[in-house]
Amino acid sequence: GFHKQAEPAAHAALCANEQGRFVAMHDGLFAAQKELAPGLYERLAGDLGLHTGRFTRCMEEQRYQGWIDEDVAEGRAAQVRGTPSLYINGRKFTSPSGYNLNAFTTVIDKYILKKK
Repeated sequence: GFHKQAEPAAHAALCANEQGRFVAMHDGLFAAQKELAPGLYERLAGDLGLHTGRFTRCMEEQRYQGWIDEDVAEGRAAQVRGTPSLYINGRKFTSPSGYNLNAFTTVIDKYILKKK
């Protein structure tokens, strides 16, 4: 609910995937994440050389809504509240010091390698 453009951006990436341009759309969306809006999706589609009519139809039909809804439900069931969310050996990774090598190493050593 706090990220109103998350689903449209997901649709844009999946619709671009139909034309083999998922990664390029993903990268474009992340590069322009402060500008996410319908006009941006169409512009990126054109910039990426997509057939814009096919892309626009895919977006208007919300062709991937069911798949996105399932993905969101799975995230909610796993108590994912946003990205990044990481799990190591089935445990949600949290660290007061954030995502850094020392924090990851400590968790991996304790729960996977069983080091003290």
